[in-house]
Amino acid sequence: MPQEQITVGATQISPVYILSADDRWTRYMDGAHKVHIVRTEDLKSRELIATPKSAWRNTPYGLWRDWQAER
Repeated sequence: MPQEQITVGATQISPVYILSADDRWTRYMDGAHKVHIVRTEDLKSRELIATPKSAWRNTPYGLWRDWQAER
């Protein structure tokens, strides 16, 4: 699940994990693992947070491709 930065009203919150969203409600978990429910209309923006690549989550082909790109 990707980390995101969201803006609810005038407040930016980061990092969060969006658990679900529909026309009425958005549920997210904050960095302290607390779940929050906000009205979707109050959610002003969502932005993915870039996370460093981890070799542990890469396939052998992905590792080879990344190694080739660095050469």
